[in-house]
Amino acid sequence: MNDARGHFYRGHKKPPPLKKLPPIDANLHLHVLRAHLPMLLWKAAAQRDPPEEARNTANFGWNIEGSAITPAVSTAPVAPQALLDAVSCSCTAGCKACSGTRCSCNSACVSCTD
Repeated sequence: MNDARGHFYRGHKKPPPLKKLPPIDANLHLHVLRAHLPMLLWKAAAQRDPPEEARNTANFGWNIEGSAITPAVSTAPVAPQALLDAVSCSCTAGCKACSGTRCSCNSACVSCTD
């Protein structure tokens, strides 16, 4: 099915919501690294010291700045441009500028689409 803009949505009348898009490879990789660290620590819970490879949390998708540890964020684009062109905003703001929490684009930190 093609919409008025010529986009093709397989069996759907509306494009998929932005929040249901899969993560890009770079973000998925960081997420897997962050999930792997607790698994290593849990497996070694009965040992006196953590495993050698788990001692540097920066190797597992975390940033260390002083005493603050924050998740690393990918600098890669949130999605391929062709996909961003196919996903439309489900904002209920109408013609007003999308800036509220009800805008799926704004909450995902991407510019709004038609």
